[in-house]
Amino acid sequence: MTTSDEINEVSKGDAAKYDIKESIVDEVKRQFGETLRRSDAIDTKIGLILGFIFITIGLAINKDLLVLVFQSPPLVILVFWEGFGLIVVSIFSGILAIFFRTFQFGPNMDEVYTKYNDKPEEHAKGAIAGKLKQDTKANLNAIDTKVLFAKVMLITFSIGLVAIIILEIGCFGKMW
Repeated sequence: MTTSDEINEVSKGDAAKYDIKESIVDEVKRQFGETLRRSDAIDTKIGLILGFIFITIGLAINKDLLVLVFQSPPLVILVFWEGFGLIVVSIFSGILAIFFRTFQFGPNMDEVYTKYNDKPEEHAKGAIAGKLKQDTKANLNAIDTKVLFAKVMLITFSIGLVAIIILEIGCFGKMW
């Protein structure tokens, strides 16, 4: 279904069902904007956490540690690579969360203008409000996916870091 079909369908449904009031349209626009702001806030937090992960990798995994690990028994090497692998998975999860962009940005305003300029205002309000309502629902699903990737990032990073810290303290008696 194309955007114009969606707008037409929504306008018939919403404008006919409701007496579209300005307050309803304003609330739909507010909620739509809020979903975009929430996504931006999540992206910012994930970016900060990724920066922390890279700094932690730089501090925790150094040349001395690598030399000691590769001179150690196979179990120590396995624990190190599992911890490091989990940290790499956390980085990819964070990157996927940031770049997960399936957001809907509302109706095409040029199309709305040409289609509803000569019709009653309620039709345009209904079309815009209905499309923004649909897009807000879709955007909330996209935000939930971002949050899921962020949770995977935090969990895998935490487990990987704990494994490397235990390895450094337990096997080598040093911590950075």
